Amino acid sequence: MPSYDHRLNHDLDRILDAVDVLGEQVWMGLKDAVHALFTDNHHLASITILADHQINRRAHKVNNLCHAFIVKHFPSAGHLRRISSIMRITHELERIGDYVVTIGREALHLTHVPTGTLRHDMEKMFEQSHSMLLKALTAFKHENIELARGTMVLADQTKRHMGRVLTSLSRSYNVSRRDGIRNLLDIHAVFYMLKRVGNRAENICEETLFSVLGEVGPDKIFEVLFLDHGHGHLSQMAGAIAHKGYSHMGRFYCAGRRGTRQPDPELVEQMARFGYDLGRENRRDWSSLLSDLDHMDVIVSLDGPAQGYDIDIPFHATFLEWSDPVGKLHSEAVQNRDARHYFEQLYRNISRKVHELMKRLRGEETM
Repeated sequence: MPSYDHRLNHDLDRILDAVDVLGEQVWMGLKDAVHALFTDNHHLASITILADHQINRRAHKVNNLCHAFIVKHFPSAGHLRRISSIMRITHELERIGDYVVTIGREALHLTHVPTGTLRHDMEKMFEQSHSMLLKALTAFKHENIELARGTMVLADQTKRHMGRVLTSLSRSYNVSRRDGIRNLLDIHAVFYMLKRVGNRAENICEETLFSVLGEVGPDKIFEVLFLDHGHGHLSQMAGAIAHKGYSHMGRFYCAGRRGTRQPDPELVEQMARFGYDLGRENRRDWSSLLSDLDHMDVIVSLDGPAQGYDIDIPFHATFLEWSDPVGKLHSEAVQNRDARHYFEQLYRNISRKVHELMKRLRGEETM
């Protein structure tokens, strides 16, 4: 009679084989959907869409096998990590299958096949996401830590390129035709689906590290930019508050539309009363900032709406306006000529808003 270890490994291999088949089907589906889009092949697009039903069934089968494995073997340590990772990867693959369906449907709706620079960018995004997915699946199958880490580095690099493409898409695409806006929306959806495939591939790599090493990925470090229309004094204040209280949660930058200068001596003095050193925040030159917005997760204006800065907000970034309380306090300070009271109220308002922002990003951990 086979030993317990033999039976356990036999059942685990059966599950891994099922994941391998599921991953290959999703990988091929992505390739077919994009090929259908580039070649205007409606038949291939339709077949790819219908194949998602089989992907869903396979994913359900893998999960059933995992549950049965747990009940039968009561796994611990490495085997338990492996099984739990398989179940999460199955979910990742099922979601990628949904992205494939979306790309297939957009291939049916597009009235014009992408050409020129647009096609080049789309092909590059497809090649990157397709390659990352294959490498991620290979890394998990063979428990290849080096390949998983390398793919995650590649994912971080390609996300910046994808973000730039998505941001510039609406500016570069010709919407003068009657069907131009519809085509723009369809193409935008395809770009976004390819970007999400890359994100899912990165998640699979993280599961490889967890399965093999028990390593849990670090919490996300958020890139936050504070802006104002002056010389950066308001944004420097917000940056100093954020840096002192939440440097373990984010990297904070500040810039002024009229050029970021050294902090105003009065602002330095007032902030020093609250225990802040304005020399610690990351001041950014406006011109260099414009070419580096793709890194930002959150952009905060302390002085008006986004349109006033004449910048393109990255597709993945969130823009916030904190202008009302700041403007109101500034008017009151001018009228009352009470600079100290103004700075105290400004400090309290910005501190509260910075805390609220970080709480939304990281939850109760900010308390």
